[in-house]
Amino acid sequence: MKTKILRNIFLSVGVLFASAQLLPAGTFTTFDPPGSTFTQPSGITPGGVITGFYIDASGATPGFVRAPDGTITTFDGPNDIFGTFPSGINSAGVITGEYCDAVTCHGFLRARDGSFTTFDPPGSIFTDGVGINERGVVTGQYADAAFNPHSFVRALDGTFATFDPAMLVNLSGVINPAGAIVGYFFTPSPPFVLRGFVRDPKGVITIFDAPNVCQTSNGTFAEGINPAGVIVGTYVEADCVTGHGFLRSPNGAFTNIDVPGARRGHRGRCHQSWGGDLGDLLQ
Repeated sequence: MKTKILRNIFLSVGVLFASAQLLPAGTFTTFDPPGSTFTQPSGITPGGVITGFYIDASGATPGFVRAPDGTITTFDGPNDIFGTFPSGINSAGVITGEYCDAVTCHGFLRARDGSFTTFDPPGSIFTDGVGINERGVVTGQYADAAFNPHSFVRALDGTFATFDPAMLVNLSGVINPAGAIVGYFFTPSPPFVLRGFVRDPKGVITIFDAPNVCQTSNGTFAEGINPAGVIVGTYVEADCVTGHGFLRSPNGAFTNIDVPGARRGHRGRCHQSWGGDLGDLLQ
């Protein structure tokens, strides 16, 4: 659960920074599901519907969806014991994520009416739905019986295509309306450099690094893609201290994004992130 919480904190901070850089100043609204001791949003639609998860006083971790009028509905995956963790939502209100039962964790789709569909790629012993586009195509990651990580795409008919930019850890992030997916992975041998990738709708994978990037696990984090194919993320320079947000255009050109006054470094990177419905930030 710690990994899920940290990942979504990074994503939420990235949305905030990207909005601060590119959108007019606005007002803040705070919210918490009833009984929450920790609330973590993880996705938002253009209409303002928000999904995420929270921790209650007993330590349980339900999911929630918040309507634009502030109404909050909480939910748990089928036979959930160890938590329900929504990761993404599309404009139709369909949510994807993972929930954990007594045996393992499964990917899920939750329709607007509250009905659940559980899914696992063939051979999976642990599944995490990460992103969903407007057509309902889902991307995510899973582990096989040997605990090897893989990325996947789940089509509307429930069939799976799996892919691996390189073997070690593959983290597929978000998927745009055309079906392009971005993410990042660690190289399989020391110094385990973090590299970005984009997988086009035909399945062709392009691996990339930000310019002058640190050749360690603080390399290139590719974390979102909009309908035009512009990728957003963060990277650390070759000094392995100075960090930047970035935009990568479809032709491979990089543009740095630095929030005024932001700290830069391992613990204070400018973290730019958007995905799915947040992909219209630069349109």
